[in-house]
Amino acid sequence: MACNDTFCLPHRVKAAQMELGQQILADFEEAFPSQGTKRPGGPSNVLRDACLVANILDPKIKQEIIKKFIKQHLSEYLVLFQENQDVAWLDKIDRRYAWVKRQLVDYEEKYGRMFPREWYMTERIAVEFCHVTRAELAKIMRARAKEIEVKLLLFAIQRTTNFEGFLAKRFSGCTLTDGTLKKLESPPPSTNPFLEDESAPEMEELAIEKGELDQPKKPKVPDNPFHGIVSKCFEPHLYVYIESQDKNLGELIDRFVADFKAQGPPKPNTDEGGAVLPSCADLFVYYKKCMVQCSQLSTGEPMIALTTIFQKYLREYAWKILSGNLPK
Repeated sequence: MACNDTFCLPHRVKAAQMELGQQILADFEEAFPSQGTKRPGGPSNVLRDACLVANILDPKIKQEIIKKFIKQHLSEYLVLFQENQDVAWLDKIDRRYAWVKRQLVDYEEKYGRMFPREWYMTERIAVEFCHVTRAELAKIMRARAKEIEVKLLLFAIQRTTNFEGFLAKRFSGCTLTDGTLKKLESPPPSTNPFLEDESAPEMEELAIEKGELDQPKKPKVPDNPFHGIVSKCFEPHLYVYIESQDKNLGELIDRFVADFKAQGPPKPNTDEGGAVLPSCADLFVYYKKCMVQCSQLSTGEPMIALTTIFQKYLREYAWKILSGNLPK
């Protein structure tokens, strides 16, 4: 039976679109092979035009192009920072973030004009890096959990949350949801948004030495769509932090007891008719510091565990210093 031209036309168009889509994917596979160590020197006009064509074809074509390109772009990362490499451990976590920043610079310089701006490729590369990094860090921390000390853990968390703040300054986070993409403001053409330096690492290390954990002031956590995208992997290991605070509070109570025995009870305040123990104020100042620090790390189970520690040492304080020193 002869095919009616009007009836067959949509089928021929669909077949032509599928064939064109497969040809575009083949062109990208040839330019950016999944296996291989060398990258092309730069994009071609053919690939740039192919992306524009892909925009009006089946969305799966565009998705496949994005997936293949990002996978190829991050392939080196998985090799350099695989679990058995020394650079993969937490003490060198800065190198992970330095690596991806260089990749973002490389992308902007070489491929920034190849993909349509509404594909948000730079942000997509950063987001996929975060997902991969979170999984890789979780895996290596599970394998080497006994090697995680509180100082090392806080160092890794601080550098990671700093990186998440870095992402929030440069991206809208529009690719993190499945909804309609928000308009992404482009950076001034005269500057590269990924070349800006962060605060000096040596200053951050000094803060760690002092036991401080300063989080980026801008943007605030609720305004940062990238908050936790990597750092969530540290939460199962925050028991190390809780155990450290348990030990610190135990030592603090022992010091309060020793000071009380050495100095005796405080003299009553004639105006108020009572005596105030200096150690009481010191204890609650320490509690406040712990709560602020823990809230920056997690507001879930670790915070509940910390409140249990607080209860324990309030009872210790009441028994060893208050009740234990009442007049006979």
